[in-house]
Amino acid sequence: MSRTALERLEELEERVRAAEAREHAVSVGRGRARREASRALGELLALEGSVGAGEREPDDDEMMQLRGTVRDAEEAASDDVWGARLAGARRAVEEAERERDDHGRLHFSEMAAEEAAYDAPVRDELQAAYERLSDAETAYALRVRRWVRIAPYGRLSASDVPALPTQGTPDQVRGRFAAGIEPPTPRALRERQDDAA
Repeated sequence: MSRTALERLEELEERVRAAEAREHAVSVGRGRARREASRALGELLALEGSVGAGEREPDDDEMMQLRGTVRDAEEAASDDVWGARLAGARRAVEEAERERDDHGRLHFSEMAAEEAAYDAPVRDELQAAYERLSDAETAYALRVRRWVRIAPYGRLSASDVPALPTQGTPDQVRGRFAAGIEPPTPRALRERQDDAA
């Protein structure tokens, strides 16, 4: 089964993400190795300090074992080793990015045609949603005006009638829709009805 140009792009993008994850893992490993070397050296120096202060007798076996641990840890944390690993990981990222970018440039027309096939249905859906929203907004605005007109007769303030939910900044509008749009009934009247229930 042949892949589309976009499917191939997705595969190449995944290769880039995997290479970046490997590069990050190498960087984390380098830090871990450095911390382990520092910890081992600190342990050896603490022992040497205790011996120097006369707090304990030198133990040749223990000293030799700690020196070996320090040597191994410093070797494992070597800048040459980790530098080579990081360079290899970076090279893999760059190669994956280059392959992805080459594919994108070479197959842009195909990918654009694939993407364009989805545009008309989404546009039509958004247009229909806007028209439904516009109709609902008009009906809500009418209800608000009618409540504002009669609110004073019930000793209610016109400011107690909720504003049109689609007015305000995009964040305010999103917040109202996320919280659930309140009905245009004045808030104080709704509270009275709730208290009576």
